[in-house]
Amino acid sequence: MKQKRMEIGALALLLVGLQGCSAKHITAFSPEYYYLPEEAMRLAKVTKQIDTIYVASDESSYSSVGELKSKVEAQPTKAILECNYKENACSEYNLAQGDTQTGLVKYNYRYDTGNTYIISKVSEDTFREFSYDGGRLNKIKDYAGTNNTVDAPVLAERNMVYKDEVCDGADVSRVDIDGNPISYRYRFEYDEKGVLTAINTIDEEEVITAKILLAYNDKNLVESMTFISYIEGKEHIVSYHEYTYD
Repeated sequence: MKQKRMEIGALALLLVGLQGCSAKHITAFSPEYYYLPEEAMRLAKVTKQIDTIYVASDESSYSSVGELKSKVEAQPTKAILECNYKENACSEYNLAQGDTQTGLVKYNYRYDTGNTYIISKVSEDTFREFSYDGGRLNKIKDYAGTNNTVDAPVLAERNMVYKDEVCDGADVSRVDIDGNPISYRYRFEYDEKGVLTAINTIDEEEVITAKILLAYNDKNLVESMTFISYIEGKEHIVSYHEYTYD
């Protein structure tokens, strides 16, 4: 799947009716909000997510999203996530002006035998495996190819770090396009209901180097994502994503 969706994409996310460990597998204080957008959309009874993107230029520095939007036009091409829940299948593509579709990626997902947890997603070139412990997401692994076989190269692994019942963050290891190893850590932030509100990338000294801020609509679907980088301790808005749904 496209790296944008696999790592930051989309992304997004979110949940109807946060009630801890309920019959639904998406739970409070969990990164499942981030990694399982198709489940959140299914629960909210929408089938399409439309992502409108504002990108800051490298030489610019904006103090707020409002300032960014007042000075930067939205990208003419929108990123789309569209799902068919009867077939457990989704498509990602870019939609340009004139309804021209490009970059189509299709994937299927599979539940466990109890039809509770999504345990895998597969596209034409990537197999993603979800593992759970006591009803909580604890590991995600991506493999090259369409299955988890003994010789399938591991592209990325995310190990969730829990403190009590809260998923505090994730240790991530992956390879770049040349096969070189990369590692980094996420730290998650939540509101009082357990909804994921921020994803921080931190270095070995626990310093935040990047941040994703999430906001939600009245259906608890992600309404926006703000991507922020830190340069010499100063906050810079990199891009802003607005999400609408059909």
